[in-house]
Amino acid sequence: MAARLQTKLVTISQAWPKDPLRPTLQFGGAILAASSRIFGTPAPSSSAIPASASDKTPFPSSPSSLDRVGATEAGQVGLTTDQLNKGWATVESLERLLGDQAKKDYPVTSRTTHPTSFPKHYEQILKGVEAASRGETVKRGLASWFRWE
Repeated sequence: MAARLQTKLVTISQAWPKDPLRPTLQFGGAILAASSRIFGTPAPSSSAIPASASDKTPFPSSPSSLDRVGATEAGQVGLTTDQLNKGWATVESLERLLGDQAKKDYPVTSRTTHPTSFPKHYEQILKGVEAASRGETVKRGLASWFRWE
């Protein structure tokens, strides 16, 4: 059961979209680092994981080894039933985030994306993010939102 949990976490970390604004800090890398701390296995791509994330003490620490489940294979960490349940809840949450479940359950109206007071606000934010991901300089403040002609 613990091996399946680890496999799911690794699969999710590899499927997580890359952040073009922070190429050295990826959320998928953080998931992979957490998985390696939990299960005691090295992360496949440690270059994407900041040093501070890999210096943590290994998880889990339970009061008794009798409470642990799944420590049958050599080198595999056993987890308590509660830790396994929390791990699977984490996997479900990450899968919902990865699948844009909230976006499907709660669609955004055009009144939200184009507010009357500033209809192009979110479009300009997206243009700024796209420009920054291409390495271009992004104007900040009111000067980028208005043309002073």
